Amino acid sequence: MYNRYSFSCTRCGQTHVCDTGCAFEVPYHYFNLSDEQKASLATLDTDFCSIKHDHQTDYFVRAVLEMPVHDDANLMYSWYVWVAIDEATWTAYQAFLRGEGPAINGAGWLANQLSAYPETLNLQVEFRPRAGGLRPLVFVQRIPQQMAHPLLQHQYGGFGVAQLQALSEHLVHANSTESPTNAD
Repeated sequence: MYNRYSFSCTRCGQTHVCDTGCAFEVPYHYFNLSDEQKASLATLDTDFCSIKHDHQTDYFVRAVLEMPVHDDANLMYSWYVWVAIDEATWTAYQAFLRGEGPAINGAGWLANQLSAYPETLNLQVEFRPRAGGLRPLVFVQRIPQQMAHPLLQHQYGGFGVAQLQALSEHLVHANSTESPTNAD
């Protein structure tokens, strides 16, 4: 679900109209490359990124991490994030998109820092391809070292409209160039 909603901001008093989703334009790893490195090492489009180093290639896919808003059945908050995946998962996903193979779930690592949460970069996630031109879904893996992470708790347990407003206020008033943009 992709919705817009409005709220009266407790920080500035204005009414903001926001999307129930935020998108990162690039993976963290690409963002931190110099312009020269981006031109010589990386390929990037709206859904795929690869960075070729001397001894390895890093692969990234844009995906959706959804979190239910439990106070409102019509709202689902979506983070449009980048996920680092291994070459086998990359190859299988490319084959699936070409209609040459089945959808195969894989493991990956979150490749963005979600500013409203403690460290999210490199959280382990499950990568689930979807048919019909939809971006894959990602789920924070329920492993012992991640069980207390608020992002995992929000993804599986949802969060309330008040928490959605606090998240939106944080994002509206963030002034970092690494902050996500409205979802596309």
